[in-house]
Amino acid sequence: MKMKLISIVVILISLLCCASEAGTATADQPNFTGTWKIERALSDAPALRDVDKLTYVISYTAPEMRVVRFIKEKKQAERTSELVYYTDGRGEKISFLFGHDKWRSKTTWVGNTLVSKFPTDSRNYKETWSMSADGKMLTVVTEITGNAFNRDRVRPESYHKVFRKIA
Repeated sequence: MKMKLISIVVILISLLCCASEAGTATADQPNFTGTWKIERALSDAPALRDVDKLTYVISYTAPEMRVVRFIKEKKQAERTSELVYYTDGRGEKISFLFGHDKWRSKTTWVGNTLVSKFPTDSRNYKETWSMSADGKMLTVVTEITGNAFNRDRVRPESYHKVFRKIA
């Protein structure tokens, strides 16, 4: 009986230590909560050619990051789309700015950078989200690898979307 009680106490102490370490680890990670407007001059994403305005409204309460995208395409009405990322790696379904297809992704923290990876039918995507030291700029880098449309040549691509915090 005494050994069982000691075992339970050791397990509880171990769990408390792990929980406090996990809380400390997130203290160094940026909180992307806020309203972010695209900075065209600093961005090179090809999809932005067809967009007049792009704003992200982000709310982050670990491990859930909600991103509401306000997208105003040229000669179109403004539309919104919402994405939910789970930063603990459990997985989610996300979509591109254009189109309605949903792709399974996994999102985790790598240091103070948020990394989301997802394969599509023909390519592999990796998005990295990082914040400037002053917390005023958000950069989302998209790296694309894999064989698009079964071509013999594989040409990796990379582009940036840079946002300025406005609220």
